[in-house]
Amino acid sequence: MFKFVQPSEMKNDFVYTLMVKRRMEGLRHHLQACAEQDADLLRWDSMLREEHYRELMHPVLVNWMDTRLFPAFQGGVPDKPVREQLLEEFARLVLIPLWKHQEGPDTAVLQADAEGSVYFPGCITAVDLGTEAQGMQVRLAKTGDRVRIAAGERRFEIGFSELTGEKEPAAPLLKRLGFYKHGDIQFGGSDPLVEAFLEQELPEIIQSYGKEKPSFPAIRSMPLADMWYYEKAMDLIQEIWPQMYREASAHVRVVYLLDTRGIGALTHNLFQGAIFMSHRSNLMWTTENLIHEFGHARLDQLFELDDLLLNSPEERVPSPWREDLRPLKGVLHGLFVFVRIGLWYELAGAAIPHPDIPVRMQEVLAQIGQALGVLGQHARWTALGEQLFSELSEQYDRLAEAAAVSNPAGSPEGSIAAG
Repeated sequence: MFKFVQPSEMKNDFVYTLMVKRRMEGLRHHLQACAEQDADLLRWDSMLREEHYRELMHPVLVNWMDTRLFPAFQGGVPDKPVREQLLEEFARLVLIPLWKHQEGPDTAVLQADAEGSVYFPGCITAVDLGTEAQGMQVRLAKTGDRVRIAAGERRFEIGFSELTGEKEPAAPLLKRLGFYKHGDIQFGGSDPLVEAFLEQELPEIIQSYGKEKPSFPAIRSMPLADMWYYEKAMDLIQEIWPQMYREASAHVRVVYLLDTRGIGALTHNLFQGAIFMSHRSNLMWTTENLIHEFGHARLDQLFELDDLLLNSPEERVPSPWREDLRPLKGVLHGLFVFVRIGLWYELAGAAIPHPDIPVRMQEVLAQIGQALGVLGQHARWTALGEQLFSELSEQYDRLAEAAAVSNPAGSPEGSIAAG
């Protein structure tokens, strides 16, 4: 029987593999359409190998596909200048991982951003030309393990390992970014496409919920103390729930940290594989919210393959986590991640007995119970959705029974914490 609530080892995970393949094959199709009519345009589609799909599918690339590439083709194949611009933008997003595998073109021309910088998603080093180079074309040419960079009258040569950050950059026009990586997951940092989302779309999304329009400044670099803080959070998850750590490491690429109280944390399908989370010095809150958002990112993969719910997207129902009525899909997302939070506290309580854990567990179980009731009353399921709901119900029953045994005075119908 299909099981999805417990973490996956991800090595041969069919849900993630199929989702990535669908995304990347759609990308290849559009890249082919960009170049096949003109012999002078680079055939990037022929350079994307299936064995590299997972590495290439960075959240920034997903955003570019959904906001730039696919919309450009809505009225048919765009004119050549548009296609040339799209291919130039695409180069920045995949050049470094392709070069790591000895793939891709020997030369690429990229455009510096408003600060005169060129960022490569997931790369800890950026080209930094200064604000006078805003919008300037930057030419990169790779020969062996050396990269030549030309921008206007400036020329310099570096080792490829300096560009990837494996070696401390010595060239004056390179800067090392101050984000932290725990295994394959990046904490902090930013990108021009991320900045645009944080400045425009995200504040409008939050405002549409009837809240004051907040600002979301990204924490681009972190002091050492904060790096150690996130290292501790991830070490705890790895130690207490190694299966969850391995699942997250396989499909979550970056946690963008925000200096805000406008949100706690969220995922968004425009940046699949990314988490946006406010920075707070509370380790219990941070670990729970990482588990929470890891779950949203995981369930989003299943929604790419199956609707799970047959109800109209316009239908609204009560939610344990919000005062306003919410779509059934949102309640299902909440149920999925809170069952996983229950599993987290079950393991954490066994590893680190502390009175805060059963208190929080009772709050979590109360919210799960309410969500099960709402979905049981209103949801119409696909076959796969019905299996998932049954699995979530079984996990709740087991967690509630275990919590009642370990804390007889408690009750899953206790107080509800703010979602």
